[in-house]
Amino acid sequence: MKKIIILFAMALMLNNLNAQFSLTSPKDAQKIKDATLVVAMEEEDAKTVKKLQKKDRRKLKHYKDQIKGRNKALKDAIEISWTFSENIKYLPMSEAEDLVKSNKDKYVLLKFGEYIDYERYKTGLGRNGQPAGWSADRNGNMTYNVSTRYSVLANVITTLEIGDPKSMIKVYLPTVYPSISDAVFGLEQMQYILNYLISSPDHKITKIHKQIKENSLELKDLTLLVDKMEVKKGLTEEEIKEVYPYKFEIVDAEVIDNAILNKDPKYAYVSVVDVPGGKGNVSSHVIMGTGTGVLYRYLMPKVAFGIKGTSIITYNQRVKKNHFEKYIDE
Repeated sequence: MKKIIILFAMALMLNNLNAQFSLTSPKDAQKIKDATLVVAMEEEDAKTVKKLQKKDRRKLKHYKDQIKGRNKALKDAIEISWTFSENIKYLPMSEAEDLVKSNKDKYVLLKFGEYIDYERYKTGLGRNGQPAGWSADRNGNMTYNVSTRYSVLANVITTLEIGDPKSMIKVYLPTVYPSISDAVFGLEQMQYILNYLISSPDHKITKIHKQIKENSLELKDLTLLVDKMEVKKGLTEEEIKEVYPYKFEIVDAEVIDNAILNKDPKYAYVSVVDVPGGKGNVSSHVIMGTGTGVLYRYLMPKVAFGIKGTSIITYNQRVKKNHFEKYIDE
């Protein structure tokens, strides 16, 4: 019985890893490179707008702001980091989907995947008590509430995916309200996988974990940035140094965001991402380079039964001492 449980846990872990990379094939990667990338800009739903106009104008503003903010995040991230293909076209979601469906040989669709229904619960708040995600001022200028990522929703995950329109590659993002740096994280992870697949006839998605393991040797030459809000309360730098011998800094989220957006080659960073596992979600740890988009580590839990539910839950620090040890050790 014990052997069966262990085998089940191992299979579950591998399935989660495969799901993260969506079993993308070299053929898929080449098609994405050759095609025009159609970027879907989200649209307001007329029925939702009408309902919220009557019911709650504050929630209506929140609904509209998130759509504007998500579109800004994706468009800005593409301009900052997308290099895998040359031709890019921005269209409203409905037009983008119709174009790709009718011209699968020429176009592929990039869009955000599953995420929270903005009116499913009362207007969300970040840890600082301000509206979650994106907010527009009177002049239409958009700002992002960084503390949003510390108020999480169980069993709700935002994805970034490319398809024709059937999904060809999909990655999970660290928050249901993506910032520009979150979108860059998703795009660079995609591009690393896609470039790996087309760089050699021997490269298959099932072998990418070996390449990532080789990449991890480069961490000794980089400073690892970790969001201080992600680190377990009470864990000291001295304790971390006992298990992680390389340079690291425990910093505010804004420091990591700036390193990502400025493509500073001196750093790598930890991003904790929820992925489907068992009957709920589990946290995986992804380490990427800020200047290169190189994947250095991808850690999945050994056993994954996860959290079930769709309500806001208390945020728990998810980077512990044993994680720092695993960042450099299998």
